[in-house]
Amino acid sequence: MENKSHAMAAGVFVLVVAALLSVLAYWLTRDQGTYVDYELSSTQAVTGLQPQAAVRYKGVTVGRVASIGFNDEQHGMVIIQIKVEESTPISAKTYATLGYQGVTGLAYIELDDDAVARPVLGETASGIKRLEMRPSRLSRLVEMGPEFLGEIQETVVSLNTLLNKENQQVLMQAISSMGSAAQNASDVMEGLKPVVATISKDIESDMQVIRQAAGNLAKMGQDVSGIVQNMRAPGGVIPQLQQSARSLSLVGEELGNATLPSLQRMMEEVNSAVQEVKVLIHQVSSNPQRFLYGPDSSQPGPGERGFSAPVAH
Repeated sequence: MENKSHAMAAGVFVLVVAALLSVLAYWLTRDQGTYVDYELSSTQAVTGLQPQAAVRYKGVTVGRVASIGFNDEQHGMVIIQIKVEESTPISAKTYATLGYQGVTGLAYIELDDDAVARPVLGETASGIKRLEMRPSRLSRLVEMGPEFLGEIQETVVSLNTLLNKENQQVLMQAISSMGSAAQNASDVMEGLKPVVATISKDIESDMQVIRQAAGNLAKMGQDVSGIVQNMRAPGGVIPQLQQSARSLSLVGEELGNATLPSLQRMMEEVNSAVQEVKVLIHQVSSNPQRFLYGPDSSQPGPGERGFSAPVAH
């Protein structure tokens, strides 16, 4: 009896503990927020995506995947229903893609906004809003795989054609020609070394001559500067020239103020005397008797030049 009572007590204890753990798990995992349902549809594979996977908006977890299934009306269409927190800023620009967590292979739903608003997809028959589902980067890479492999194959074929035996011979001949050209260039450079050395010596000699000429010019400039300083010193040529110029200026002022007016008056008197002499000479030449008898004081008679009849009283 004791064994049965112990077994019953243990069983009851296990049941109570299991019930408590279930209640605790429900309490810890319960959702206290308000969620909005959205539906996504895609023809691409959703490998790695499972129910209860995270839904992230710009990297922030805002919900979870509620269910994954197929569309009965469209063959091959995958239907994904997600629950997103009501406070998430979803707009007409928002779209969904499939993201992957590192190397684990687990997928999640990534929500992001486009630059421009997209046409509204409407709602389902049950009133669930639809969001656009775009192919993931991995899906686009897989789609590009065959084309990329085809281009690689074409590149390999082109390389094989380029590197056939004939082209290899041509390539080796070109390499040999390049080697010969490099050797010829090296020989030319060796031959130019003496010429370059001679030119360098000539340039060095010319530079020495230029330096010497520059030194002579500098010395000449110093000599000229000393001569100019001596000429400007007191008692030098320039002060003497300035003193002479001042003396000449004073002489010119004296000539202008005193000598020239006196000379002008004297010239006027000489001119007047010359005029009188001219008149005298004219009179003597026209009537030489005046020189002996003096000036004629008689009046001209009738018929003579200068006669004038007396006025009757």
